[in-house]
Amino acid sequence: MRFLFDAHHPAHVHFFRHLLGELRKEGHETLVVVRDKDCTVALLDEFGIPFHRLAPCRGGVAGLALEMAERHLRLSAIVARFRPDLLVGIAGLTLTHVGRLRGTPSVVFTDTEHARLSHFLFLRWATAICTPSCYPRRYGARQVSYPSYHELAYLHPRRFDASRADEILAARGLASDRPFVVCRFVSWKAAHDIGKRGFSRDQIRPLLDGLSRFGDVYVSSEARLPPEFDRHRLPTRTTEIHHALARAALYVGEGATMASEAAVLGTPAIYVNPLRVCYVTEEEERYGLVRQFATPRVDSVIRAAEELLSPAGRERARDGHRRLLADKIDLTAWMKDRLLDAVTRVSRRDRASSGCSRRRESTR
Repeated sequence: MRFLFDAHHPAHVHFFRHLLGELRKEGHETLVVVRDKDCTVALLDEFGIPFHRLAPCRGGVAGLALEMAERHLRLSAIVARFRPDLLVGIAGLTLTHVGRLRGTPSVVFTDTEHARLSHFLFLRWATAICTPSCYPRRYGARQVSYPSYHELAYLHPRRFDASRADEILAARGLASDRPFVVCRFVSWKAAHDIGKRGFSRDQIRPLLDGLSRFGDVYVSSEARLPPEFDRHRLPTRTTEIHHALARAALYVGEGATMASEAAVLGTPAIYVNPLRVCYVTEEEERYGLVRQFATPRVDSVIRAAEELLSPAGRERARDGHRRLLADKIDLTAWMKDRLLDAVTRVSRRDRASSGCSRRRESTR
């Protein structure tokens, strides 16, 4: 069988990489197309995953429209050459439309309910839409739910060895006996980010200074930061960020994906963003692993950090993490079974349709 995967965000590389490996081991052909955003290409190179670059990442409404047009044209040509049995992606940007035009079924994963524009434009063409059980929106018979989070496709204990964190971080100069905080700042260039903002440049310095009470502070940022923050740059390689999160005392940031990554690793997280997402909300309300703030107020973040890192807060986080792992499944195993089953069903349907056509022809 042939599978084409679309990765237009660094998290998508992590999401699919174990699945790609398992499919290839079983003799299936895979092809990855990519959007050149942040460290997406660097991650694919690090993991040794071949890929085709579709289009550069563009910002603004006009830039995003141009990028979508470029992606559509190039993806259509690749699908025509590769002839996949199934198209697989997250959010379905251009993938589902190309699939419908080319007659190729598509399976789309989404966990971001506020991305209404992309959902309106592209989800309608998907053959199947897969969402976590906490996802609030409904898409009818095509929707399939699973008891997991995207981040558990690569951070479930069966997929990720957190015990290597000290060894890996020591090689980067991070002492195992020194607590640290990881901060994440996003670029605010995504379609659903238009009109939104996070911490200003003037707020970053007092934020980092305030968090330094709890340990060393390291920064990961999509946007370029002034040189004065270089000493806070996280010294890990792109493939080692999750070991840093696993060892961190706390995560503070504007990125929902990294907040959820921290939570499923058992690291308390503070998510600062006007956009709430269902999975982070569940991690906050059901498991007590996250605190959310719609506006970037430094004093509120520092108070929340004090609560999360208190003895009682640490115990709540340990209990919440145990319950989360008991409730949620290894998403990669679920995806593999579902995708292979989807292709088998489509193949049977096509063979049945072909047989009916031949019988009709023979009776003419």
